[in-house]
Amino acid sequence: MEQRTQFKRLRNYIYENHPLFVIPNYQRGYKWSVKSKGKESSLEHLLLDLVDEFGKNPNSDYFLQGVTVTERFIDGRKNVVLIDGQQRTTSIYLILWYLSNSNLQKSNGHESFDLSYDVRECSQLLLYELKEIPSERIENLKTHLCSSSSLSSYSEKIKKNMNQDAYYFIEATRQIHHILKDINKESFQKFLLDKVSLLYIVVNEDKAVKTFSMMNGNKATMYQEELIKAGMLHAVSSKQLTLTEYMSPEKQLMQIWAQSWEGNSLRSKYAREWDKWLYWWNRKDVKDYFNTSKPMGLLLEFYALRRKSLKTLDYKEFKQLLSSGRNGYQAKQIFKDLRDLQKSFEDLFSTPKIYNYLKMSLLCNTGKEDMMDILLFFISNKHNIAALKDYANWRLVGTTHREYCHPESLKDDEKTKEAKAENVLDSLSENRVYGKSDGLAFKQLLRLNVEEYNRLHDGRGHIFDFSIWKNKSLEHIFPKSRVYHIALDKDENPIYVNGKLLYKRGDGTEISESDLTLLIKEKSDAMLDRKLFKNNGSEHCIGNLVLLYGGDNSKFGAKSFESKKALYFNPNAECEGLNFKSRSLLHSMYAFAKSTWGVTEIQQQKDEFIEIFKKTYNINL
Repeated sequence: MEQRTQFKRLRNYIYENHPLFVIPNYQRGYKWSVKSKGKESSLEHLLLDLVDEFGKNPNSDYFLQGVTVTERFIDGRKNVVLIDGQQRTTSIYLILWYLSNSNLQKSNGHESFDLSYDVRECSQLLLYELKEIPSERIENLKTHLCSSSSLSSYSEKIKKNMNQDAYYFIEATRQIHHILKDINKESFQKFLLDKVSLLYIVVNEDKAVKTFSMMNGNKATMYQEELIKAGMLHAVSSKQLTLTEYMSPEKQLMQIWAQSWEGNSLRSKYAREWDKWLYWWNRKDVKDYFNTSKPMGLLLEFYALRRKSLKTLDYKEFKQLLSSGRNGYQAKQIFKDLRDLQKSFEDLFSTPKIYNYLKMSLLCNTGKEDMMDILLFFISNKHNIAALKDYANWRLVGTTHREYCHPESLKDDEKTKEAKAENVLDSLSENRVYGKSDGLAFKQLLRLNVEEYNRLHDGRGHIFDFSIWKNKSLEHIFPKSRVYHIALDKDENPIYVNGKLLYKRGDGTEISESDLTLLIKEKSDAMLDRKLFKNNGSEHCIGNLVLLYGGDNSKFGAKSFESKKALYFNPNAECEGLNFKSRSLLHSMYAFAKSTWGVTEIQQQKDEFIEIFKKTYNINL
C-alpha cells in the first residue's frame, strides 16, 4: 500500500467506519497537559486557538496539524494505529468528553469513540471509564475514578498522583474546564466536529516504527513549529466566500465547491513545501553542521530574529503577524520570505567554499545572538566569497562580529581586530606553543587545512569534514619523546644525579646520561638535542605541530618521523586494520611528505607559518 493523504473532518475521523484508535507500545504517555514554567500547555494552546477561531469565524473551516497512521483490520474492525497524533487524538477525546460524555458512546447519530492503549492498562481503563461519567462531575472526577470497580487496583496510585497518564488525563480535564466553562457547549461541539479538519496520512505498516522514530525522536510537547505550520496552512487557504442573492443555487454550489477545492489545493501545496524544508533540516549532516536539533532547524528562529515585529519564535507572535494584514495574503508573503530564506540556507550548505568558511566562523560563535549575526553576514554576502573568507579568518583570531563589521563603535579600551591578530601571532611565534596556546594553534592549523580543500576542483573547493573539531589533537611531527635537554632546577641550574647530568625528554620524562648515551650510540639520529635549535627554540613550536584526528595520534605514539611517514602513506593501512582518518588532512599530509625532518625543517615550517599568518592578516612588523 502506498502512502495516501487526505483531509478529514473530526466527525469523519472519529466516527466514520467506527475505527479503533490504537496507541502502540512504542509511544510515550500523554503529555499535552504538561505545563512549562510560565507557559501554556500544548492542550491549552490548542483550546485557546479553537475558542478564538470559534468566536471569530464559527462557520469557517479550521485545520489542525495532521496525524500519521497505519491501518489494519482485526475481526472486521478497522484499527487506526497512531504513529504521530496520539497526543492530538487523546486531547480531542478528552475535549469531547467534557462537552458531553455521550460523544464517546454509541448513539443514533454515531458510533462510539474508542482508544486502545497497547501496554498501559490503567490508561485504557480510565479513558473507558470516562464514558460513564458525566462531565458535570468534573470537580470530583478523581474521586469518581478511584471509586470505580474497574480501576480499583489503581485507585491508590491515582489518589497519590503516582500514575503519570492518569495524573495528566485529570490535569487535562481541569485545563479544558478552565477554558471552556463559559462556552456554549452545543455550538462549540458542532464547530469542533463539523468545521475542524486534520490531515490524515496513512503509511505502510512496515514503516510505522521507523516513521515514529523520525517524527518523534525528541518530541515531548507540541512544538511551536507545528502550531505555526497549522496556523499558516489555515491562513494561507482562508478566503472570504462571496455569494450573492442573484446567483442560482447551482452557481452558489459551484462557487462553494471551487473555493473549497482551491483551498485544499493551496494547503496541500504549502504543506508539501513545508515538509520538504522539515526533511532537509532533519538530515543528520544538516543538524550536525548547524548544531541544531529543532524540527525546522534555524529557519523559523532566524526569520523571527530578522522580523523586527517578532521578539521570539512563538506561535502567538506569529499569529499576530498573520492577522496584521489580509490573512491569506500575509501568510503567502511569510511563506515566500521563508522560501527565500530556506533557499539561502541550502545555498550556504551546498557551496563548498561557503560551507567551509561559514563552519569555521560558527565554530567561533559566542552564543545564539552571535551565531545569528554570523548567519546574517553570510546570507547577505553569499555572492562575495572573498568577503566571507576574510570574515572567517578574522573570527579565528577572536574578532567579534561588531569588531569586524562596526570597528567605529569600539571604545578606546576595546581591542581592534588587528590588535587581536598581533596577539595571536605573538603567542604562536613563541618557542613553546604546545600545551600553552593549543586553542590558537588548533584554529590556525584548521584554517590551513581548510584552505587546501578550497583550492581543489580548480578553485571551486571541496567540503571539509569538520567532525574533527570534536575529536582533534596536536601532533609533534618529530616526536617530543625523542628530543632531549639538560634537566634544570627552579633556579635554572643543571641537575646532577650521582655526579652525572640528568636529562629530560620533550614529553617531560627523565632519562639518565648513560641511557641517553646508549640510545645515541645505537642510532645517531634516534634522539635530537634541543640545543641545536636557534634562539632557544624547541620541538614544541608551531613549526613541529600538525592537526590530526584524536584517535590517530595514539597510532603515531613515539614513532620516529620515518615510521610516522610510512604509516601516513601506507596504501594498505585499512586492510591492515589501521583506519588512519588524518590522511585526508592535506596541510598535515604535506609535512609528512618531506624526505627528512629535523631542526632545519622545523624552523623553516615555523618561518613559513609566520609569513602566511602575516600575509593573511596584513601584519607588517
